[in-house]
Amino acid sequence: QGDRVEFDEAKLEVSERFLVQQLEEHGPFDGVMGFSQGSVMSSAMLALQLAGQLQNPDRAALPPIRFCILFAGLK
Repeated sequence: QGDRVEFDEAKLEVSERFLVQQLEEHGPFDGVMGFSQGSVMSSAMLALQLAGQLQNPDRAALPPIRFCILFAGLK
């Protein structure tokens, strides 16, 4: 079966909400780091933020993430 990536939009939304909550409660952060699947999520999170879509609609926008370090992501 080899390498394959499965996508579940509902799980992605849960993960995104969790990450936004962590950024709000423990931030601000200058950067993020991701390993393996975390590298995919980190890069997606940064892309959403750059597009203005990573925020809690009930609160102010999150401070910008300035850099992202990725290890062992997908091919």
